[in-house]
Amino acid sequence: PCNAATHLYLQHNLLSEIESLEFFARLQFLVLSHNKLTHVTGISQLAALLHLDLSHNQIGEIARPSDVFPAALVQLNVAANPCAALRGRRIGL
Repeated sequence: PCNAATHLYLQHNLLSEIESLEFFARLQFLVLSHNKLTHVTGISQLAALLHLDLSHNQIGEIARPSDVFPAALVQLNVAANPCAALRGRRIGL
């Protein structure tokens, strides 16, 4: 069953939004790179998530990262997004 999945690879799918991730309660590794995401939602409920790859999307800003990402997250990749190019800004987890 999908609710037992710990790894989910959704790269290169032209996704513009993500939803219904709450069904993946055990998810630890999520790859959403090379899509068309402009904002991040639906990630905070993934309490077991450790690694998140959002690289190569169109994310301009991540407002209030502590509300967006789960506390367990240890690795976040936002390379090649507009938000990664903002000088003097650091995403604090």
